Order: sequence, then structure tokens, then C-alpha cells
Amino acid sequence: MCDGEIHCRDGSDEDEEVCSTWTCGPGMFHCSSGECIEERGVCDGGASGVDCRDLSDESDEVCAICPPGKFKCKNGECINEEYLCNGKTYVPELDPHSRLTETEGCKDFSDEDLEYCINEHNCTNGKWKCDNGQCIDVYYLCDGQTIYGDSVGGCHEKSDEFHCADGCPSGLWTCEGGGCISSSQRCDGSADCIYGTDENGCPPRVCDEGFWLCNDDVTCIPNENVCDGEKYDYLDCYDYSDEAAMTCQSRNCSGNAWKCDNGQCVKEKYVCNGMTKATSYMDECEDESDELYCDNFTCPVSRPWKCANGQCIEEQYVCDGQSYVWQDCADGSGEQNCATYPCPETTLVNRTVKKKLYN
Repeated sequence: MCDGEIHCRDGSDEDEEVCSTWTCGPGMFHCSSGECIEERGVCDGGASGVDCRDLSDESDEVCAICPPGKFKCKNGECINEEYLCNGKTYVPELDPHSRLTETEGCKDFSDEDLEYCINEHNCTNGKWKCDNGQCIDVYYLCDGQTIYGDSVGGCHEKSDEFHCADGCPSGLWTCEGGGCISSSQRCDGSADCIYGTDENGCPPRVCDEGFWLCNDDVTCIPNENVCDGEKYDYLDCYDYSDEAAMTCQSRNCSGNAWKCDNGQCVKEKYVCNGMTKATSYMDECEDESDELYCDNFTCPVSRPWKCANGQCIEEQYVCDGQSYVWQDCADGSGEQNCATYPCPETTLVNRTVKKKLYN
């Protein structure tokens, strides 16, 4: 509604009379022509491609004072403050090989005015001010590299490497191997230095309620991810300690995971599937106990057909004329008595194979 695009067939959602009294939502600007546009397009000189039909978002009256979080260029346009004094100048089209240009910023280059950047501008948190006024991420400070070396974010005049004899400046922490981070990032549970050395030698972390501390004494994961048979989820421990047998012996398995005799938890899909740790790349029980109790194991809905050896397989592999693939019964029982086996109506392939092989 009143967003500059017609959605109703009759165009009534963009009617000028209706939109003139319409109240725009948060983060939106009300154009004089009635429609609402995103605030990022206001006083940007048209750089974002988001503009009012009547260009009222670029009028002198509107742009006399830039919105919060924006900087007013000398030519009157407003840009996001993140592009201020960052050592990059505006170009209409970005050169992928240039580290010194960007498609954001003042078209008159006033966001990189040397006198202003050195004497008036204060870099935001997490940034360090070079001798030439440029603001860089503290990560590139004292990293032993320059913008003409391997670093892509250092000071143009290399002053980020001039003040490093005694380590990083006050308020910053020196990474082993080079580089600086904010002191608040030290022992915060997130690796910020290039080799993660900011998390070495830290006191054991105390996780919030509902979370579990991995053996690295740094990472906290949700309780429901512990002993759930899943090692490779992004919310699991990097050292797999949440799935170690020693961890899970005294805990119930989470979700639909199945407990091995050694305490390890594995996904139910690996239980009684005819494969062991020695023959599979999957997360089977280390002690192979997931294949020991199959006579009394109830096959899950996803693998409802039980082979003579207790293995569970999908119905589509029963009487399909094949017995040498891992989805079939290892003992070949899935291909026995097929002449009288009633193929499910949904497995048309099986019915065709059965007709060819057994009739």
C-alpha cells in the first residue's frame, strides 16, 4: 500500500488522494507524491535507486538536515556514516581490482576530506584512526601487513604498523601472530584473532540457562543438541564433545536418537540398517550395538519392512529385482517369495519389475 508499486488491479493502492493521508511504517519516508519509500533512499543523490516519483526525497527542504546515522556531503546529499573517512572514494561503477573505491559515498568526495577526517571525525567503535584520518577495523592494526601487502583493510599510509613496538594501543588486545581486537572480545566465546588465540587461557565459560558447555570450555550449544546423534550441525560442538560416549552415558538421547551400549547416541535411521561403523561412513555406533537387537526392534515408519535378519528397509526396495545395493536386505530376503508379495499400489516401479521377473 502506497509503496510506489501498483498491486491492486485498479491501482487503488497507489491513489494519490488516499496516499496523501497514508501513514508510512517504521523506516519509511512519505513522499510528497503520496507513496512511501525506504529511508535509505532519502537524500542519497539517487545512488540507491530508491526515489519518490516526484523526487521529493532529494529536495533542498528535506535534505537540509540528514536523518540520524547519515552524513551530509558538501553537495547536499546524505550518505551512511559507515562510508565516512574510510579511505575509499566514490565511483559510478566499482572496479573489482581497486581497493580504494566504492559505489557508495559522496559524489563530491567530501566524505574523505583530509582536514575533516583528521581533525573533526571520530571513528566509531571497533575502528582505529590512522594518522591520515582514515578509519580502519582494529583487526588490521599491527597485523604486520599493509594495504600494498596482504592486508586489504590497513591504513593507506601504513600508520597502522607505526605504533606497534609495545603491542596494540590502550583498550585493545594483541593477538598472537599479529592483529588487534577490542579488549571486550577477549574470552567472549568467539574466535576473533586469526588463529583464535584470544580464546586461549580463558577461565571456563558459564553458559546461559538451557545451554551446555563443550569440552573446549568456550562454546555453548543448546541442551537439545547434546546427544542427539548429530555431529555436523552448526549448533554442535566443534570438537564433537556433545556426542562423545563419555558425555552421553549419563544422559538420555535427545530427539529420536537411539542409545548404543557404549552410551553413544545415533540417529534412529542408522539402527538396524544392515551397516556397521566398519562398513559405513555414516554415524553408526562405535561398538556396533545398533545392529545387535534387530529381532526385537520395531522398524520406523520411514523403513517399515523387516528383513529376515532383522534389518529394516523401505518398501520400495522389496521385490524390486535387486539385492546388491545397500538399501536392500543384506541377506537377500527382500527378494524372496516375490510371486505372492502384494506390491504397494504406490510403488509402481516395483509392480512393473515384479511382473517382468516373477510372472
